[in-house]
Amino acid sequence: MRWLIATLIIFGFIEVGLLIWVGQAIGPWWVLLVIFLTGVLGIYVVKKEGKGAWLAIQQAIRSGRFPLEHLLDGLCILLGGVLLLSPGFIADLLGIIFIIPFTRKPLKSILEKLLKFLLVKRVTVLRR
Repeated sequence: MRWLIATLIIFGFIEVGLLIWVGQAIGPWWVLLVIFLTGVLGIYVVKKEGKGAWLAIQQAIRSGRFPLEHLLDGLCILLGGVLLLSPGFIADLLGIIFIIPFTRKPLKSILEKLLKFLLVKRVTVLRR
């Protein structure tokens, strides 16, 4: 858990430094405009992609299949939306990567492995 907190703090410092640097290069109002536009774009794309993922989950459940791939899609879209709504250029880039379907595919396999690892670790701890 400490590594997560340290990563978030370092990430925050890098984002603020990048915002200040870009703000000095192109002006603070342009930076605010870019942050606003990526937030609006993020809301639009997340709504569209999220609706598609939700419908795919429902269809998989109706057909009797476990919708793991579609749930991972939904999780990636949610993470991408949160990143796009948070101010910062690196967060925006990561948010776009999480939302676009063809860049989302490799992330889903990583996310699936991470979730399996965390679940196995949690179950092992609970069995003791």
